[in-house]
Amino acid sequence: MRWYKKAAKEIGHGNTLEGQLFKKELSRLAKEVHDLKTVAASGGPDSVLPKWRPDVRQSIFLLPSIKRLPMMSMYELNQLSIRLQAIQAKIQKYDSSKMMHILGAK
Repeated sequence: MRWYKKAAKEIGHGNTLEGQLFKKELSRLAKEVHDLKTVAASGGPDSVLPKWRPDVRQSIFLLPSIKRLPMMSMYELNQLSIRLQAIQAKIQKYDSSKMMHILGAK
């Protein structure tokens, strides 16, 4: 990825639409990874039922570090985005408020 940044700086691809997309996607993913890792470090997503909380936390901790993200290609960022969507789907699937609603408790 470092060669891309060097070539982009020399040629000027940072001003293209793809370059702008890359920068925005990188900042969005970095923020989302940081938020999830912060929540997981403090005991996991509180909205997740206790039985599945370790599974969700493990998948969050397996995400790459924020320092690694700028070195990734656009394909790798897309794969990371898919992984983040899967984690969000797990969080919504095992949501405790959803379970309480199903059981009829208030």
